Amino acid sequence: MATYDSLPQDDKDRIQSALALMRPMSAAIYRDAVDAAVVIADWNGGTSALIASLDAGELIPDTTNLDGALSLTKENVANNLMSYVSTRASFNTAEHLDNITPAAGAANIINE
Repeated sequence: MATYDSLPQDDKDRIQSALALMRPMSAAIYRDAVDAAVVIADWNGGTSALIASLDAGELIPDTTNLDGALSLTKENVANNLMSYVSTRASFNTAEHLDNITPAAGAANIINE
């Protein structure tokens, strides 16, 4: 085993290059996990019943003004929600968020 300080500079640079990719992703994952909790709470608060009441394949128009966003079928919406539930279950645990915070920096995980 080695210490970080004992590594050759090329190895340190490689590690830092990988961390330069990981750290911003960690911040995004943290924010996304928190946002997913809000979306899931809304879904469980009644939106799911409304979506379920629609006919199969029914298109729900986009009203967000997100550039390029398209209408979604009720099935698209439900599938997206299952992804959010999975994200939240995987990443929104106290242990995982405690590990992400030092990687991302506390100021970088705050949603505005």
